Amino acid sequence: MKKILLVLSIFLIIGGCGKDKVNNPTEETNPFPFLKIGNSWTYIYSDERPENTFKLTRKVDTTDATVDFIKYSLYFAHNAVMNKEVFMYCSTDSMVTDADIDLPLFWRNYTVGKKWNYGERVREVVSINETVTVEAGTFNNCIKIKEYKIDYIEFFVWIRNDIGIIKLEQKDEDWEMELKSKNF
Repeated sequence: MKKILLVLSIFLIIGGCGKDKVNNPTEETNPFPFLKIGNSWTYIYSDERPENTFKLTRKVDTTDATVDFIKYSLYFAHNAVMNKEVFMYCSTDSMVTDADIDLPLFWRNYTVGKKWNYGERVREVVSINETVTVEAGTFNNCIKIKEYKIDYIEFFVWIRNDIGIIKLEQKDEDWEMELKSKNF
């Protein structure tokens, strides 16, 4: 159960909210082009127990542009049963969610070795040119980020700023979440 809650909280890292529908922001104001109304992703979560394999779907629903950031509304569903709205905030150089407001996952620019933290949680860029193969295809030039905390099992995230999260993996607890499909 802890693993599933961890995956869902990590999945929330990719979320956003806003009630007023507006046009998609321009690429000049949005460094993360995968955040467009209607875009959706489907992921498969799995671990060593087959009964713990399930599908997660996420879709960008609305945007709300303000002076300082763009606010997105994303919904995710677990096996098409559970819906959860999450908030994502994009500035000109980074993106955070309401679940992790002080610890960005996405940045406009990456360099190997770049680290950022909030409290004991640390994220670090391990590579900027990984090739990752998942059910949705093979993705080149992925950014690999390691997250760790004192006395906390580390996990890895592979992302691309034009796609979003491609893969999450936690070796010590033997679980992963991979991109199954996307509609853009």
